[in-house]
Amino acid sequence: MYSERLEIMPKLTERTALIPVLTAACSVIAGWLAQPPGTLAATEEQVALGQELYQGTTRLTGGGPACNTCHEVANDSVIGGGTLARELTDAYSRLGESALVVMIETAPYPAMQRAYRDRPPTETEIAALVGFLKSADAEKAEHQARPYAPLMLGAGAVGSTLLLGLYTLIWSRRKRDSVNQEIYDRQTKSA
Repeated sequence: MYSERLEIMPKLTERTALIPVLTAACSVIAGWLAQPPGTLAATEEQVALGQELYQGTTRLTGGGPACNTCHEVANDSVIGGGTLARELTDAYSRLGESALVVMIETAPYPAMQRAYRDRPPTETEIAALVGFLKSADAEKAEHQARPYAPLMLGAGAVGSTLLLGLYTLIWSRRKRDSVNQEIYDRQTKSA
């Protein structure tokens, strides 16, 4: 009987690890059901604030990290983002407004939970971020993701060339003869 309990314990701990994920999924579904789609009418100022919050040019009130730390949005008006999490260009049409609000509020993923645990965004910031994502989704046909790989490769090549040139200049002024030889020559002359 005791051995049967020991065999069941690892299975229970594996299942209990899913509880936070299932709780987050339930809250997202509850958000979908609680709010009819398309109720948020974002102004131009809110969209601009959302873009600044996404990029990190305006800091979140709670001090949490900017969204582009982990997410990418294919939009010419924002800098490239991270690749840790899913790309958000079509998040508004894929998930809907209420699900985005709930996901930003509840931070359902472990990385988001750690990042925003004690620093949740305010309702104004959430509305601005959702407004920006709605705008980015509506304009996605007009924008393309920037290819950063060739730019980074070029910058690395130019930087390496400049550093090698600088090292060559510095190294060319080094002392060519051995210091020990000079001391030896002086000692043999004086003796």
